[in-house]
Amino acid sequence: MNELNHEEPSMTEDVDASAPEGNSSLPWWPPVVLALVLALAYWGSLGGAFVLDDIPALVENTSIRSFGNSLSPPDNSPLAGRPLSSLSFAVTYALGELDPAVHRGFNLLLHWLAALLLFDLLRRALGRRPLAQRFAAGTGTLLALAVALLWAAHPLVSEAVLYIVQRTELLVSVFLLLTLYGLERAYGATSLLARGEAAESSATQPGTSKLGGWALVAVVACFAGMASKEVMVVAPLLVWTYDRLLLSGSWRRALSLRPAFYGLLASSWALLAVLVLGSSRDRSVSFSYAELTPVDYLLTQAGVILHYLRLAIWPSPLVVDYDDWPIAAGIGSVALPLLVIVALLAITLWGLRRGRPVAFLGALFFLVLAPSSSLLPIATEVAAERRMYLPLAALVILVVLGGWAWLSRLAGVSSSRSLMGVAAATLTLALVASVWTVRERGEDFVSAETLYAKTLEARPDNSRAHNNLGVALLENPEGEGGEQATARLNRAVGHFATSLQLAENDSAYTNLGIALMRRGQLDLAIDNLRNALRLAPESAKSHLALGNALSTQGELEEAQDHYRQALELEPERAEIYNSLAALKWRQGERELALSNFRQALEKDPAYKEAAFNLGVALLESGRPEEALEPLSLAVTLDPLDARAHSRLGFAFARQGQLLEAAARFREAVKLDPENADAHNNLGKALASLGRLEEAMEQYEAAVALRPGWPQLLTSLAWTFSTHPDDGLRDGAKAVTYGEQAVALTNGLEPIALDAYAAALAESGRFDEAVATAQRAVQLAREAGVEPLAVEFESRLALYRSGQPMRQAVEAASAEGASGP
Repeated sequence: MNELNHEEPSMTEDVDASAPEGNSSLPWWPPVVLALVLALAYWGSLGGAFVLDDIPALVENTSIRSFGNSLSPPDNSPLAGRPLSSLSFAVTYALGELDPAVHRGFNLLLHWLAALLLFDLLRRALGRRPLAQRFAAGTGTLLALAVALLWAAHPLVSEAVLYIVQRTELLVSVFLLLTLYGLERAYGATSLLARGEAAESSATQPGTSKLGGWALVAVVACFAGMASKEVMVVAPLLVWTYDRLLLSGSWRRALSLRPAFYGLLASSWALLAVLVLGSSRDRSVSFSYAELTPVDYLLTQAGVILHYLRLAIWPSPLVVDYDDWPIAAGIGSVALPLLVIVALLAITLWGLRRGRPVAFLGALFFLVLAPSSSLLPIATEVAAERRMYLPLAALVILVVLGGWAWLSRLAGVSSSRSLMGVAAATLTLALVASVWTVRERGEDFVSAETLYAKTLEARPDNSRAHNNLGVALLENPEGEGGEQATARLNRAVGHFATSLQLAENDSAYTNLGIALMRRGQLDLAIDNLRNALRLAPESAKSHLALGNALSTQGELEEAQDHYRQALELEPERAEIYNSLAALKWRQGERELALSNFRQALEKDPAYKEAAFNLGVALLESGRPEEALEPLSLAVTLDPLDARAHSRLGFAFARQGQLLEAAARFREAVKLDPENADAHNNLGKALASLGRLEEAMEQYEAAVALRPGWPQLLTSLAWTFSTHPDDGLRDGAKAVTYGEQAVALTNGLEPIALDAYAAALAESGRFDEAVATAQRAVQLAREAGVEPLAVEFESRLALYRSGQPMRQAVEAASAEGASGP
């Protein structure tokens, strides 16, 4: 009762129970307008790359590849303790696997839903007491839409949409808004302030204590938010604040009118406690950092929040990573921003004390920011623009409603004319913001390289951004090789080195080691990888990389030791099993190697390298029938991998499935037309199918790509000399290939000399053919291969009699003999 003495006088006047606009059904056109503006802002920006935490949370996280496993996301990942967020990624993985457009499209859908909830919540609030009397009738829908448009299209919220794993921010915001919306729908029309009634007992308030459908929606949404992200911890407090300022008029009355409702909301904290205690994110969030105390973090946040406010007004430059944000060195270093934040907080508290509805906006701003921007240090991200996702809505509401009221009073004109001006300005700003979003952010996420480069433009001393840009440079774009690839590798090394100069860190040491391995600088690579383990001895990635470097250097025992340590740290990491299998194969432990390759595939069924390696190992073990399945999987996982098609072709060929083999070899040639082996393999398959003319085309293509291939040159010389088909036989070509084969073998290979002699005879150069054949016979005898010498002597007799080899080859073929 006493609390009502602090309310504004107008809040106790008699008014209608509800303004029609505030409680009418949702109009059809605002959702469409919102969808069109968001499509304009984000269309064309949904593809692109996975960046930063997307990699461990989505690309490397096998738990999202099944619905059941997704409910138990791995510790120390962005999804740890957030099972509903993890489940949402399992849904989008099921829809599009690792297609960024599918994941971002779902994010955009959530963003549209949040904007729609914000619109209808504000529309209903503006259509009721105490706000209805302050805004002319009929303005609520337009003003609410103006707010939703400006907020949804603001560049500052784009990170939550485009940075895929930040769906956690979208989900918790949707559920928080839905909780407030459920409260409004359940109790708004029957609230004391809506009716303008004096304070009465709950017994005389029809419907206010009933726990109906919309109240249950609010409760379910509150629980869902707790399972999405920890910031939902503020939801019951925000609901209570909304209830006190806009519905019940008193903190005490809100609780007394709806005890069951608030009891259920409060019980959601138990779920959050279970999720937080049952998971670990101590590598990024903890009270126990020696280098970042809660007080230091709190003081630093004063400058961070002031920066957020500046970006809300002028959103440029937008940065995805603030790793270099300076930690406050005492109160003096942040005196001005601290004074501003304390003043804004004091105004909010005064408004709450006085029961001013506008104070809810301050409460929304500070409460939603509080979990990540107060005393709990988040060492890996002191600042992050996505944290302003929902707090920005409070600022936009304040600007739009305040601007409307200011224009009305300043101009002294009718409300409709004021509204027209504000509506036109809002539309213009919304469109500008949409274009800005596309320009400033959409293109940034096209590739990881672009995003990190833009980050460094704004914050050149960002150590983590240098490291991440180096990683992006290590991933060669398709079709880029030779000097371009080398230049990218060298640039990557430079960025890793710069990262280490700015701040020594194990990640940059590891990545530098991997880059140096690619440059063949093994000793230097190993030194850097040992430095990485000095800083982070429990880094499975560093142990794996060091093991790979040592294995390449031939230090197999020490490499194996690091693989074992990596497995102890991350027993589910498929890459470790794959590397260990390759090492075991080199050590001759083939069955153990095959077992480890299979384990790699069990850990990650979409791991292409493990599938390919298992297939190749089975081929080399003489088990082509078993190799078919993993090699087929490798082709399915990466249809553009020419190696996988080629090896699958070998598996088919060794089982006599020549048509299938030829199809795989042909695909390998199509994907890698500059690969001489691919052409040669296709030629062999076609020759086996009796399609010799096509086979010869492939052989010639192979020789053109690799002129120094004596064996193939010898075969071509023999075939063009001896083939019974007059249309295919070509003495001139045979001589050319024979000369090249003999030259490449320095005239010391008897089989090459034999083929060259046949070519000379086919061209009518019998004297030269005789001399060449005599040399072949001599070399065969010197090598102790008497049967071959005897065969060559039989051909020598033909040449002396002036006959080419083709007649003899036909007869020999009928008897089962063969040529080179």
